[in-house]
Amino acid sequence: MSSFSKKFLTILEQDEPADVQPSPDEAALTATLDPGTDPAALGADVDAQAATAVAQQQQQMISTVQGWITKLDEFVKYLNSPTGESIQNTLKDATPDTILDKIRTTETKKIARSAMDLAALSQIFQGYLATARDPKYKGV
Repeated sequence: MSSFSKKFLTILEQDEPADVQPSPDEAALTATLDPGTDPAALGADVDAQAATAVAQQQQQMISTVQGWITKLDEFVKYLNSPTGESIQNTLKDATPDTILDKIRTTETKKIARSAMDLAALSQIFQGYLATARDPKYKGV
């Protein structure tokens, strides 16, 4: 083992390095505390509150993305559903030599392509939601 490796392992095995001095901010904080207040107890509550705040933010973002997915799926059905009042279904039943018939002949592929792109975007968002719920991707 090299001397660097030995020194590194020795440092890792120590409980706390001896040459670590509190920062000026920590010293100032300790000086302003009420008598009998343990400075070490302050960090634990802040960490729990921060974790709760982050979890709430994450849940709000997930709800927002779920709303987007729902709206995208509804719009895809509005554009290209084979049943109901979709644009494609209405154009399919258009009377010849009308404005709807002209739109059908020229824009059917574009409408279908747009619906396909929006459906793909919805699937991408669903993939992000799946990773957002996975703890190993927390905060990413």
